[in-house]
Amino acid sequence: MAKNVRVGISIGDINGIGPELIVRAFADSRIMSNITPVIYGSVGVLNAHQEGLGAGKVDFTEINNARNLVQN
Repeated sequence: MAKNVRVGISIGDINGIGPELIVRAFADSRIMSNITPVIYGSVGVLNAHQEGLGAGKVDFTEINNARNLVQN
């Protein structure tokens, strides 16, 4: 069984394609099978893109400090 790896991803420019790509990618549950994504950016921006795209619902948990990441 593959190890669950934590992967950091920046949304980049909030008006660029980064947020759209993140929302579309993580709406596919296969992506989540071996990684725990840590997305650096605004939850509000990601939720707005999610609503605008009509993509599958992805739940984002907001943290304000990297020390608050849950250890696997």
